[in-house]
Amino acid sequence: MIARIFQFVFSIAVVAVIAAIYTLLHINLNNFKAEIAQATEQATGRVLQVDGDLELSWSLTPTFKANKVSFANTEWGSSAEMISFDNLEIELAFMPLLRQQIKIQKVVLQGPNVVVETNDEGKGNWVFIENEEQKAETNVAAVDVVIQELLIEDAMITYNDGASGQSYGIQINELKVVMDSLDSSVSLLFDVIYDQKPLRVEGEVGSVNQLLANQIYPLDLTVQSGTAKADIVGELATPLEGKGITMLVDFNVDTLSSLSTVAGIELPDIGPIAFKGQVSDGEQQYNVKAMTLQAGKTDLQGDVSLSLAGERPLINADLTSDLIHVVELVDTMQQDSESQADEEAESKPEPESVPVSNNERVFSQETIKLPELKILDAYLSLQAGKIITPELELQETELELELINGHLTLKPLNTLVEGSKLTTMLDFDTREDIAKLNTRIELTGLKLEDLPQLKESLRGGNSDLFIKVKGQGQSIHDLMASMNGNVIAKVAETDVEGSALNVLSFDFLTELITKLNPLAKPSKGSHIVCSVVNFTIKDGVANSDKGIAVMTDKLNIIGSGDINLQTEQIDISIKPEPRKGVGISLSQLAGLVSVGGTLAKPAINVNKVEALGTGVAAGAAVATGGLSVVAKGLLNRTFSDRNPCETALSAHEQ
Repeated sequence: MIARIFQFVFSIAVVAVIAAIYTLLHINLNNFKAEIAQATEQATGRVLQVDGDLELSWSLTPTFKANKVSFANTEWGSSAEMISFDNLEIELAFMPLLRQQIKIQKVVLQGPNVVVETNDEGKGNWVFIENEEQKAETNVAAVDVVIQELLIEDAMITYNDGASGQSYGIQINELKVVMDSLDSSVSLLFDVIYDQKPLRVEGEVGSVNQLLANQIYPLDLTVQSGTAKADIVGELATPLEGKGITMLVDFNVDTLSSLSTVAGIELPDIGPIAFKGQVSDGEQQYNVKAMTLQAGKTDLQGDVSLSLAGERPLINADLTSDLIHVVELVDTMQQDSESQADEEAESKPEPESVPVSNNERVFSQETIKLPELKILDAYLSLQAGKIITPELELQETELELELINGHLTLKPLNTLVEGSKLTTMLDFDTREDIAKLNTRIELTGLKLEDLPQLKESLRGGNSDLFIKVKGQGQSIHDLMASMNGNVIAKVAETDVEGSALNVLSFDFLTELITKLNPLAKPSKGSHIVCSVVNFTIKDGVANSDKGIAVMTDKLNIIGSGDINLQTEQIDISIKPEPRKGVGISLSQLAGLVSVGGTLAKPAINVNKVEALGTGVAAGAAVATGGLSVVAKGLLNRTFSDRNPCETALSAHEQ
């Protein structure tokens, strides 16, 4: 009897299980749309709309599917829907459900559109529950949930900031996250478009539990945007705080301009760019160790750090280089700037013609923006094998630069200019309202015939240059008007071919000699025995008492006078003297020639010339305080009015 009862009960149980399984397998979730929507609205206060089908298929991997679902936005939202999607598919592992664990093997979400926004008071549309009582009613027991694979395709996420009125959008082409458990590493793929800028991130990171516990979090990622690619390998010591960075970064891009869309500004067309370095952080500090940078033909190696601990950001750089190609960098940026300027000019109406002012100046009266030198502090040490500038090639360059609270010092810059030693020291102090400049430049043994632009047309020209000046003011004009110091340049015996006359501005000397000796016949070249420029500058007036000298094979030319660096007026007298044995008498010479005008428009007698060589170059040398004096000033144009060299050199004590 007991056996029959047991058999009967077992039979009933089997039938019940079969009936339950049949019911689960054939349940139609569409019949529960209203109940699901009602429960959602009670929990959130928002309407859930299901326009497609709800499906649940049972197996060892139960699968839930939903189509055409939307979730209402808040009443003040910019759109009717906060979330909508085309398709959702969730695959579950069956056995963990029996242990009150939800192990989701795969989630596929297609075509989601999400709007996240705040109102003008900063309240977010993701806030559903208004009070603690409602929160208490909707609390549910915590359940262990693991998602092993998440795949999101063709998504659009929009953020609207109600306070600022700005909107941001990110288009997700594909987002894929794969992991075995909360303790395992995570493989991810992130392919998006943000503000019309493509971005793809692929690789492996630490586990979810490592992240939540704020533990050491490893990273091995490849980031791509257009032609730019960065490989990042390392770790974060405290990932939730974004600190404890130790990463090896390897970045490459075909040309810097291809990153313009990412950067949001127009970048120059320089490339290829290759960067590699060990990136780390400290207490309010970021470091790049063992850095290598290649930008076109330019290379840099060394260590760079940025400290934010002080009153101003501090950059510390210890760098070396085989080649710094300034011409390539500057030309590229100038071309981009000119192209942009042309585009802007085309879009603007033609401006009315404005007459050129008669008060043109070489030295700008525009106030120097002193606060800009106080934005940050910097220490820079550089050793460069070769630096190619528009005018010169520098070799074996060493410099130490320091900028502290607007006080810039260069101590010193040592380099070789075509094998000749150039030493520059600079002290530019802007800590007070009036800037103070103190500089010293020495160039010895420069052979003009070794300069690339002169090799084919000049012989000799062994040259020395000495500049020592100081001044103060709020503009370049003020600095020049208060200038004190010395400028001395001398050039030894030089033979100049006709093709080099324009290059060196010997056209001025030729005109001067012609005026001094009207019977002189045109020559295809010139022989300069020596030339000297010697100015003493006091309170903004550059004076030369027989300190301008040019000795040719036929004439000795001696110059004396002043250049007022405040008014930029020139008052120099040139006196010719015939050399013995060259067949020229005093009666053949024109006598005294006056050089006047201004630095911007110098003149010989009443004739206008393009440039005064000596005076202009001397003044420009003081103004620039740098290598331009070598390139364009006293090396390219100072040889335009010089004479008996011993007299000129002894005219002022150095």
